[in-house]
Amino acid sequence: MVWRTGFLLGAGLLCATALASPQVGFRQFNLTNDVPERALNVVVLYPAAQSEIPVKSVGDNSAFVGVAVQENAQPAHGMHPFIALSHGFGGNWRNQLWLAHALAQQGYIVAATDHPGTTSMMMNKAIAAKLWLRPDDVRRVISAIQNKQNVVGTIASGKMAVIGHSLGGWTAMELAGGRFDTQQFETDCQTHTELASCIVYQKMGIPQEAQANTLLGQPARDARVTAVVSLDLGLARGFTSQSLSAINIPVLVISAGQPDPQLPATLESYSMAQKMPQRQTHYLEVNDASHFSFMQLCKPGAIELLEHEQPGEGIICVDGNKRSREQIHHQIIATISDFLNKAWH
Repeated sequence: MVWRTGFLLGAGLLCATALASPQVGFRQFNLTNDVPERALNVVVLYPAAQSEIPVKSVGDNSAFVGVAVQENAQPAHGMHPFIALSHGFGGNWRNQLWLAHALAQQGYIVAATDHPGTTSMMMNKAIAAKLWLRPDDVRRVISAIQNKQNVVGTIASGKMAVIGHSLGGWTAMELAGGRFDTQQFETDCQTHTELASCIVYQKMGIPQEAQANTLLGQPARDARVTAVVSLDLGLARGFTSQSLSAINIPVLVISAGQPDPQLPATLESYSMAQKMPQRQTHYLEVNDASHFSFMQLCKPGAIELLEHEQPGEGIICVDGNKRSREQIHHQIIATISDFLNKAWH
């Protein structure tokens, strides 16, 4: 199913059947015991039971708007769908807090982690080159949350999704069953040298990683994941057509429609979606969204602040010229809620 416009789904389609909880709990922990050499910083937002715990803001700084949570609150009763979030190259767990918070208010348990080597908290080429470990990070987070249901809430059986932005979208698609062929991707990049994904691929040092071709080609499918959402992903042209056509779970692919020669929807999200089973693949192009519209809300003056700290970074706060980022977020939240409701019912 293809939705070609950015204005078809509005706030009226917000999840009507999910458990509503205006109070959102927040917990943060380090995941180290299972793979000590690849420690993960994990945060969880979840529906909280009514309490008098003071509300605090997380993810807020001089440039970006945070969200209101109750730290270490008791979880709300009942069964809750679970979502794992995966950030993009050079991002961090804060990037999709707006989405995590909105979904937690609707009754979802949402966990996000910093991916070692490709997070703003730790950029490291040698670690980033081991790209196959990104899906493993998400698998570890899922297992950890399954073991922490007493403090974040009970996960509903069969209702587990992964949502990723940019390189996180690639990560989510790996867990859905996509298989990456490094030779296919590198050959394609000889033709599409302008693509941001080809540039990032080189920055991560994957061509120099001896194990990349073998390990990236292995299946990364996680049977616990029953739905996937990709937000303007990159590296899509490395997925084999055979693996994409064999994906057997519902997938929502959302792309940014604002013209971007480095990340054109036609060569990334849309091209990938056309190779997937059309019966359970849903595609939406948000025509006034940029690649960075899927990140946090920016405060007034954020562009100037970011440019002063690092020239060129102000683009993070630039969207299309039709709607505000907040309006775009409302549409994306509504679209994802509607998709998951239908996928799981």
